[in-house]
Amino acid sequence: MLVNYFNLSGAQFLVGLTILFCGFIILLISFIAISLFILNKRELNYYDWKELADDLITMAIFFEPDELDPSNISGVEISPKIKELLPNKHFRTIFTNQLLSAKENVTGSSGDNLNHLYTQLGLEIFALKKIRSKSWHKIAKGIKELGIMDLKKYLIDIEPFLNYKKNLIRIEAQNTILKFKGFQGLRFLDTASYPISEWHQLKLLEELAQLPPDDFTGIGNWLNSTNDSVVLFALKLVRNYHLFQFHQQLTQLFSHQNEDIRLHAIISIKEIPDETTANSLIKIYKKETINIKLEILIALKQLAMEDEIPFIVSCLDDNLTDIKFAAATTLYHIKPNGFKHVLVHSDADKEPLVKIIKHLQSNIK
Repeated sequence: MLVNYFNLSGAQFLVGLTILFCGFIILLISFIAISLFILNKRELNYYDWKELADDLITMAIFFEPDELDPSNISGVEISPKIKELLPNKHFRTIFTNQLLSAKENVTGSSGDNLNHLYTQLGLEIFALKKIRSKSWHKIAKGIKELGIMDLKKYLIDIEPFLNYKKNLIRIEAQNTILKFKGFQGLRFLDTASYPISEWHQLKLLEELAQLPPDDFTGIGNWLNSTNDSVVLFALKLVRNYHLFQFHQQLTQLFSHQNEDIRLHAIISIKEIPDETTANSLIKIYKKETINIKLEILIALKQLAMEDEIPFIVSCLDDNLTDIKFAAATTLYHIKPNGFKHVLVHSDADKEPLVKIIKHLQSNIK
């Protein structure tokens, strides 16, 4: 009797377990079906909503105000369907992304029309909400959005992020302020406490290339900054814009403790040389690293005259082949007699100078 009881309990347990498992499977299938339905609906909505957005954006790009009433700047007519969908977060995201993409590819009156459409729909309200959120990626996106739409009136909302600890937010804020204020927008370098990456420096230079070079105040201070990345960026500005007024400061950087700064100071001073530059480089040569010695010899290829030839010839005696090659190449470019000093050198018939001479004679035009 007791055995039958346990067998019956075991059977009931298995039945219950089977029912529970089947219920779980049904729930899982239902969840997958509902998820697929929602995804399919969203995909269908995406294409419909994207088409709606593109149609309105195209209308805005080609919109022309009433010539008879220039004061009428109400903009393009917004369809009831768009107005109905705007409160929908998903639609608004699609529309905003399409609008931002279009704005980055048009200029002039068409760009102005898109700016107006953006504010006409009140989209900046949501950009400001992003900036005031606690999510770093939303903050960065909001800043970028206001920058693309050229909404300078929100500059005060963006400035607090110029030296923000989160890298992406800081970059977007700095790029946007530069877009808003031109060269004056670089004043964040006065107090920059975080490194400015090589990639970000390139992006800043790209943005500056589109602006008239009308204000170089501040560069002198940046060359003396305790933030090495700021000094490196300032050197690029000096080099790119041929700012001869900073020649003396560049020679002072030859003694900087950061090797990369010393290297870029030499690279930059080639663009703003004077009659003392070659001699200044020769004076620091002996105590420098191999990389900087090579850069000095490369610079002398452009700067050296007859007076510098004895020093360059002495570099042919260096034990390192790279130094010998750089010195020989520099002498080759000092016309008319520089290369003769290589040909008559006491080691001209020995390796590696033999190969170096042969290479220069056959490959350098």
